Parts: sequence; C-alpha cells; structure tokens
Amino acid sequence: IHEIEEGSVVFNEGAVGDRFYIIFYGEVAIETSTEKKNEGDSQKTINLGKYGPGAYFGEMALISDSPRSATVYALGKTILLSIEKKSFRELFLTDDGVLAEFQLRVLQGRSQLHHLLSHSEGVKAFRAFLTEECADENLDFWEDCNSFQQSSYENKKEVHEKAKYIFDRYCIETAEKEVNISSDERNELLHKLNTCCVSLDMFEESQIEIYNVMNRDNYARFKTSDSFKTFFGKLGIALQ
Repeated sequence: IHEIEEGSVVFNEGAVGDRFYIIFYGEVAIETSTEKKNEGDSQKTINLGKYGPGAYFGEMALISDSPRSATVYALGKTILLSIEKKSFRELFLTDDGVLAEFQLRVLQGRSQLHHLLSHSEGVKAFRAFLTEECADENLDFWEDCNSFQQSSYENKKEVHEKAKYIFDRYCIETAEKEVNISSDERNELLHKLNTCCVSLDMFEESQIEIYNVMNRDNYARFKTSDSFKTFFGKLGIALQ
C-alpha cells in the first residue's frame, strides 16, 4: 500500500518498470513527452488523461519488459495498491487464458490475432465472423494443427492417421476445406506421408503460412467489423 501526496510522482517516463498499480483512493494524471525533431526544439508534454479509484496502470512495462512509457503523478492525496514485478508475472503470465484476457483489456483495439486466439471467447467471436464470411477453414486448420502437435499418441500409426486426416481435409486440391498453402509445401507434406516420415511438427510451416493469411486478411477485416466491437463489449470495454 502506498500513500502518495498531491503532486508526488509515482514513476517517471523512461524508468524501469518494477510494479503494477491499482488506485484505491484518489486520482492520478498521466502524461508523456514528445520527441525532439531538431536539436533546438523544446520538449512538449502531452496529457494522456486521469485515472480514479478502481483504475490500474503500469502493466505495459511489466508485460513487455520495456521502460515506462509515461509519467504518473498524484492529483491529490492518493492511496495505491501495488504488485511487484515477480508476483505480477506469476499471477498473469503463467496462465495463457488469464494473460490473454489481461492483454486484450489493456491493448483493446490494438490487440493482435495471437491475443485473440489465446482467449476462448475471442476464438468463438472470430469463428462466428469467419463462418459468416464462409472463410472458417483457416481457423479450423490452425486449431487442428495445434491439436495434432499437443496430443498424446499410443503409436506411430495413430500419428500417421491423424496427419493424413489433416492433409486430406485441408491440403489436397480437392479438400473439403482446402487452405491456401504453396504447392511446394503441399508436395513436401505428401512426401512425408507417403514415406512414413510423419512428425508432430510436420505442419508447422503450413500453420505459420495460414496464420499469416488469417492475420493479413481475415483478422484485418474482423477488426473493422461490428463483431470486433461486440466481443469487446462483452468484456465490458466500449471501443470507439
């Protein structure tokens, strides 16, 4: 617990991030400085807003291991609760679902596809959007590849059967849900299946290829849709 007097600085822009703060009482102001374009220019301060009871700050430096991006100071007598960096990481960064929820709440409209795919409700929202666009094969393939890599198998035959199922469903040119991978990648996968050189990472390059397609095309459209705003609305966040 920290009691901060009016005008006192909680931390300065550029400082090392060592704590996450929650406001219990009072109010803080957040400001940052503009970069000097020329040597003789004066540095300008930009007011980023005020936070009151229940709000939190200081998380970005702990997540990204980057310096503080702004200066925070008390506008009046303020009481803060804090969590030091090690405990913060143990609490938020060891559970993918909890971390994804936290990152989505922090980044909001700046959230990336990998944040969404780590959040169960985010995946549902993205899938519903893709289904409306008749483009859910990319997400199905990405999820099936993850399942293939992370599952346990009793023998090599079982691994081969699952790999063939994925290849037949997504990778052949007449596939039920064909995804857009290169012909070289398709031929390489077929060669591995035919020569019994199947491994749990055999779809890794294809999965990355399809992830990039989703990120560039599907997710870019999703971010401009009402479905994106609706998803964040369910998290209690109103996007502009």
